[in-house]
Amino acid sequence: MADYLLSNKKERVLKVKEKYKKGISKIEIAAMYNITLETVNRYIQIKEEDIKNNVKTVREIEHIKAINKTMKRCNKVRELFNQGKTIDQIVIETGFSKTCIKEYIKDDFSPTNEHYGQKKEGIMPKFRDEIMKMYLSGKNSKEISMFIKEQEYSITPDAIRGFIIKEKRINKDLNISLLCSDVVDANTIKKLFFHENENGKIIPQFQLDSVMEQYPIIDKILSIHKLFKSILFDKDSKKLDKWISDVEKNNIVQLMPFIKTINNDLIGVKNAIDMKVNNGLAEGKVNLLKTIKRIMYGKASFTTLKTKLLMHEYSFSIN
Repeated sequence: MADYLLSNKKERVLKVKEKYKKGISKIEIAAMYNITLETVNRYIQIKEEDIKNNVKTVREIEHIKAINKTMKRCNKVRELFNQGKTIDQIVIETGFSKTCIKEYIKDDFSPTNEHYGQKKEGIMPKFRDEIMKMYLSGKNSKEISMFIKEQEYSITPDAIRGFIIKEKRINKDLNISLLCSDVVDANTIKKLFFHENENGKIIPQFQLDSVMEQYPIIDKILSIHKLFKSILFDKDSKKLDKWISDVEKNNIVQLMPFIKTINNDLIGVKNAIDMKVNNGLAEGKVNLLKTIKRIMYGKASFTTLKTKLLMHEYSFSIN
């Protein structure tokens, strides 16, 4: 069963056809691999020459058609661009948007969607370790379901039961522990810099402890980041000198350019921490100007843009 579940589609089809040739009934094959009778029938009807020749599925054929269509558009745009035509002229001639044209003329443009063929991670694989740990500690499927609901996800006790049965079967066949830890990717660790890991929402606490034990540098960087954040929000620039000194003692190579930048304008950084005054108002006006410009979508001159912006400003009063 584990061998079947860990196989790709081509291997699964061959396994089903092999069992059927040996005289095993369709119902028995369906029960053996925990699949429907309809799936068994579909796999049996696939021709062996189609499997050997890697005949494309309907979805794959549609994907290839979409790629060819995109490349045809791309080649047309590049041909016009190489003739010396501007992006605005290409927009008029082709009817494509500026954004598409700018993407098409890039050297590294790829017509393939990077998410194609990738499976979206389900809810239960995300909480696999917590589910198995609670199950081994004597919790029933309803209690586990309530725990996952507390993490703002919805799952039924029946689904939990099915997941546990599947995991037990796979782990038994592969002869590994039910608590075999998953790999923690770098993106999960990066989230800890922006959000608190309350109730293990980002990463289970036992996994985090294991990561910290194996890579102490991560614990150091998280502590440094947290302290710097508190200095900013507490408006206490007096602690900045000590913070810089502590970071330099740790000698973390990746942080040294940041420390050098702060030291180059230390007074300005301290003023930014202590003072409430900032350039937020000016930046907000720039953002407003760009928003109006994008709404106009290049269909008006600079004079019209200036007039529209000034009219918008006159409708507000500065406190």
